[in-house]
Formats: sequence, C-alpha cells, structure tokens
Amino acid sequence: MATEIEDIAGSWEQKKPRLRLAALIIACRGWMERRRTRNSLSELTADELRDIGMTREAARAEVAKSWFWR
Repeated sequence: MATEIEDIAGSWEQKKPRLRLAALIIACRGWMERRRTRNSLSELTADELRDIGMTREAARAEVAKSWFWR
C-alpha cells in the first residue's frame, strides 16, 4: 500500500512541470483568442455593432484593453 502511494506521489511530482506548462499554453491561447476577437470589433460597421448591442465607443474601449484582460 505504501509503495503504491509513493508511486502515485512520485508520478505526480514528475508530471507537475508539464501540467504547469500545459496550463500556461492554455492561458496564452485564451488571451490570444480574446485579442483576436477584440480586434475583430474594430472591423465591424456601425450597423453590425448595433446588431450586437455595442456602440463604436464601447468597441474602441474593448479593443484598447490589454492583451490578457478578461
């Protein structure tokens, strides 16, 4: 029993760096996707913005947000 727990704990310690890297990659992808989405707002016409319930000023404010902002 003790050896089994030690094996699981050891395995977890070995996987931690890879899991952290994977979490960082996932976070970066989310940041990049939000940035692309925000940049797309700047290409919409006034009619398209109105269709989604945004003003030009609100779209500009959203596009101006930092790349990692939620």
